[in-house]
Amino acid sequence: MRPLSTQCNRQEFLSDYFEKQPLLLKGAALGSSFSIHDLESILHSINAKPPRVNVFLNGPLHWSYYAQSRGDPDTASECRFESGKLRDLLNQGATVSLDKIHQLSPAIAAHCGEVSALLDQSPVVANGYLCMGGEGSFGAHWDTHDVFAVQLIGRKRWQVFEPTYPLPLNFQSSHMQKDRCPATPLMDFILEKGDIFYLPRGWWHEAQPLTDTSFHISIGVHSQKAIDFASWVCEVKLPAHICARKTFQNNGKLREVGEILSDLIADPTVQGEYLLSIQKQRRSSSPFDLSYLSNQSEKQFQDPPLYLNSTYFKIDDDTAIVNGNIVGIDKDADNVLKIVRDNPGIRAVKICGMLGIGGRDLDFYISSLIGADILNTGIPDVTNKK
Repeated sequence: MRPLSTQCNRQEFLSDYFEKQPLLLKGAALGSSFSIHDLESILHSINAKPPRVNVFLNGPLHWSYYAQSRGDPDTASECRFESGKLRDLLNQGATVSLDKIHQLSPAIAAHCGEVSALLDQSPVVANGYLCMGGEGSFGAHWDTHDVFAVQLIGRKRWQVFEPTYPLPLNFQSSHMQKDRCPATPLMDFILEKGDIFYLPRGWWHEAQPLTDTSFHISIGVHSQKAIDFASWVCEVKLPAHICARKTFQNNGKLREVGEILSDLIADPTVQGEYLLSIQKQRRSSSPFDLSYLSNQSEKQFQDPPLYLNSTYFKIDDDTAIVNGNIVGIDKDADNVLKIVRDNPGIRAVKICGMLGIGGRDLDFYISSLIGADILNTGIPDVTNKK
C-alpha cells in the first residue's frame, strides 16, 4: 500500500480540506492487504456482544438475536455469531458494527497509521461496518469527529449534505436535529473498493448499501480542540493566580482573570507545554517482529521496511519522547529517524548507502530503535513530524 501522504499533499489537505470540506480519493487504498478472509476470521473470533459488536436493524438489536454463548466455562461471558441468524439479518438489511477493529487487524491498523501520518494526530480509532443491502441503518446524521471512510470490500452509496452546525464537539450530536438536515445533497456518489473519503465532523451524511456485500472502516480522528487547550490552561496554569482562586461572588477581579487567561492562551511557551503534555500521553502499538525478538547473537537481520511510530517526538538535539518516556537520541540515531520519517517503508540497505555506514552499525541502531518502540517494521503505524 502506498503511503497516503504520497497520494494527498499534507499541507494542501490541512489548508484546503481539514475541518473545511469533504475530499474523495479514488483508489487511494487499492493496495490494502485486507481481504474478505480477514473479515471472516474476525467474525469467527470476536466476542459478538456490545460494546465490541452491535447489529442494527431499525435500531440496535439485543445480542441474543444474532449470537450465542461460546459454551466455554473460562469465557462464559463471551458470545459467538450464529451464522444462520446473522445471514438472515444481513439479508433483511441489517448492519454489523465492529468497534475498534484496528486492534484486531494489522492491515486496518496500517490504514489508521496512514491517516495519523497525514494529520500528525492521534489517537485515531477504526470501526468496521458490514452490510449486504437494505436501506441503511443509521439515516442522515453527522459525526462529532472527523472521519476517513475506507471502502475495503464491495461498494456503498454516499449522500453528503452541507453542515447546519459546523464542527460539533463530542457531546453535540445530531440525534435531536434530524429535521434540520438539508433536503438536497451536495455530493451523491458510489464509494468503491479502494476509495477513501474524508468527511469533516458536522457534515450531514447517509451511507446506503447496494445489493452486494459491503465492508468499510470509519477511521475517526479524535483531535485536541482549542477548547481542550483552554480547559488545560484553566486547570494547570490559571490556579497560580490569586484572582482566579477567589470566590466567584463579589469578586471584583473577574476581568483580570479573563485578561490573564487570554495572555496564557496566546503564550507560545504555554502552547508548547500543552503540546508536550499531549505527546507524553501518546502510546504506540507496534506490530511484533519475532525475528527481532529472537536472540540477537543468532539473529540475521531481514532488512524489513521501516516506519516511525506515533510516539516519537523530538524535544531537542538529544532527547525525545517515546511512549510517554523521555529518552536519549544521539546524532546517528536521529539521522536514521529523519530518513525513515521522510521515506516511510525504506529498507536498511538503502539507508546504509545514504549515510555511508556499515550494515552492522546500522543493524545496531535499528534494533535499538525497534526495541524502544520508536521504529516498527512491516506495518506503518503513525509518523509524527518534529
